[in-house]
Formats: sequence, structure tokens, C-alpha cells
Amino acid sequence: MRLISLLAETCSDFEEPPGKPPEVEGVFDRHFYTPLGGKLATVLSRTRLTPNHVSWLSVVPAAGAAAAYLLIPTLAGALAASALFLLSGILDSADGQLARATKRTSELGETLDGFCDTLSFGLVYLAAAIIVVREGRSLAVAASVMLLAGLSHSIQSSLVDFERQLFIHFVTGRGRVLREQPDLLRIEQGAARARGEGWWPQALRAMRRSYCGRQRRWLASSVSLLELHQQSVEPYPERRQWFAQRYHQRMGALLKAWTVFAPNSHTMAVLLCGLAPFLAPNLPGAHWGLSLVFAFDLLLILALAPLVLIQARKDGALALEIEGFAAQAAHCSTRFAG
Repeated sequence: MRLISLLAETCSDFEEPPGKPPEVEGVFDRHFYTPLGGKLATVLSRTRLTPNHVSWLSVVPAAGAAAAYLLIPTLAGALAASALFLLSGILDSADGQLARATKRTSELGETLDGFCDTLSFGLVYLAAAIIVVREGRSLAVAASVMLLAGLSHSIQSSLVDFERQLFIHFVTGRGRVLREQPDLLRIEQGAARARGEGWWPQALRAMRRSYCGRQRRWLASSVSLLELHQQSVEPYPERRQWFAQRYHQRMGALLKAWTVFAPNSHTMAVLLCGLAPFLAPNLPGAHWGLSLVFAFDLLLILALAPLVLIQARKDGALALEIEGFAAQAAHCSTRFAG
């Protein structure tokens, strides 16, 4: 509890860093979403729209994309759906950049951003499930596959997000990983409830706590490394610099592997699957079109377990390095004192 109280004090005046470091930003983000989202955020900053308005607005073109996939089963319809889904992603990028530019960042705003992103994908997945029914499968089968694929997508995206936030924290000393501890979030939610906070902010807080709890359950080794870092590295500036370099060297390549599971990979899968019946009609299964995205999600989750194991091994190796470095520093201090 003492640690949680300290974290609450530390994070109370937290200000979101001005953008993401390049190591955690995918190629598609860096060269497409971020530049276009930044330009759009500049325009939106001259309006009365808030970042939360933009988050909700990002769902509209996603709904249009889902409708286009269902109602216009032609190449033109698939291209229109692709453009609308990309526009949804640009708006999703713009809301965060608008929040930072206008100094209106908030934890609930981040959660709403994630909720709207999930809702956008959910609408497209619903369209894919309807296509499965059109192909002659039962509603129960379509619904089951949609839910399993959606859960797979959600797990993958949340774990990528956690490892990216750890990278930001360990390498730059910034990020939001410390203030997302489930126990701390539970205390904040209770305090907000006692102040009379409404049901919708409370629902967002519950979503955030569930999301962060799932991250930590799947990536327990990374959580242990974070706790060891707080105890044995964070209080010592020279150790922080040493560990930042070691973490960057050891985890840089692995972070690129995590990017395969990021939301942009799922976006590309949606676009390619939607276009498959028209660009590659002779490929086996191409007639399933958008619904092929379910296969992508369910197959990709099979590769997640090995990556989690690799992450655990690397986390353990770094933990041993921290313990060795700390023991060596303590030995040197003892000799110096003697």
C-alpha cells in the first residue's frame, strides 16, 4: 500500500510526453498515420472539437467501411471500405496528437481512445461475421468465430502496448506504465466513485483496470522486472543510465517482433482480406473475403505463446544482470567505506 500511495503522488502531476519515441512506433504509424493524423490535429485544434469528440468520430468511417463491405460486394466497394477504414485510423491517431497539442491529455481519454478503436474493429468484424452467414454457415458458428477472433485481437494488442510502454519507461524514463497498476487504478476508481463520478467514467475506469490486469497476468516476467527496476535501479541515476542502454540493446529486436501483433497488422489484414476476392480470386478461400481476417487473428494467437516465453527468458536474464550489478555496487561501496 505504501508503494501504491507513493506512485499515486508521483503520477498525480503527470504530463503526457510529447509523442512516442521512434522505437515503439511502427513503420505504418511513422510514415502514414502519424503525419496525416498530425496535419488533421492541426486543423482540428482550430475548432471546438475535443480529443474525445475525435475519438468518437473515428468510429463513423469504420461503420461506413463495414457497411461498404456488406452492401457493395464489388472491387469499388472494397476500395471504398479500405479508404474509410484507413480514415478511421487517421482520426484515431489525430485524437491523441490533438490532446497533446492542446494539453488536454487524460487517462480516461486514453481509455476512450482504446474503446473507440475496439468498437471500430468490432463493427468490421461484425460485417465479416455476416459474410460467414451469407456463405452458408450458421449464426452460432459465425458469432463464435467472431468472438474468438476479437478476443485474440484484443489480447495481442494489449500485450504489445504493455511491452511498448515498458520500453518507453526503461529507456526514456517516461510513459504511463507506473500509473497503470491495477491496485492503484482500483483506489482511484473508488475515490472517483466517492466523489459522485457518473456511470460512464466509472465504466471507462473499470475497462482500464481490466485491460491493465490482463497485461500483467500474461506478462508476469515483465512485471517482475519492472518491480526489481523500481527497487534496485530507479533510486540510482548511474544504474538507470546503465539499464536503459542494456534494455535497449537486449529488447530492441524483440520489440520489433511484438509489432507483428500490433493493431496495424490487423488493419492490414482487414484491407487485404477485403480485397482478396477481387485481386486474387483464384487463391483457395479467397471468396470468403473479409471473413478471412478471423483466420488471421486465430492463427496469429498461436505465435503469441512462444513470444511470451522468449520475453520471459530475456526478462529473467536482465533481472540477473540487475542483481549482479547491484551486488557489485554494494561490494564496491563496502570496500570504499572500509
